[in-house]
Amino acid sequence: MKDMYIYEPAKPTQVGTVNAELEAARQRITLVTGRLKQFGVLIARYNLKHHPDEFMMNFEVNNRVRSAGQKCLPITIVDGVVMKQGSYPTNEEIIKWLEIPSEFLEDGCNSGCCGGGCSGCGGH
Repeated sequence: MKDMYIYEPAKPTQVGTVNAELEAARQRITLVTGRLKQFGVLIARYNLKHHPDEFMMNFEVNNRVRSAGQKCLPITIVDGVVMKQGSYPTNEEIIKWLEIPSEFLEDGCNSGCCGGGCSGCGGH
């Protein structure tokens, strides 16, 4: 099975609607990663504020952050290859990149979940 790493900004740097979209994406990714871990998928998330050493140890991430700053975050890496930067991956991208069945993301990890009160996010 493939490994996925997500390198996230220390905090949202934008305001207004974009900030709300970023927070919704973070919540979705939290649900998705939790669900995939239940199936044994290796997924790690590193926040710049809490895991600066992880950013320094990854040459590609370090270079991108040095060049573009936090605006290039989040960066998603699958099996050592940068797959996306500047936004979180969609559920469809995760399924494709990790080569996993779509059923792994059913029951609470669909993109509209946290606004719809599903069981996967405790009805929030």
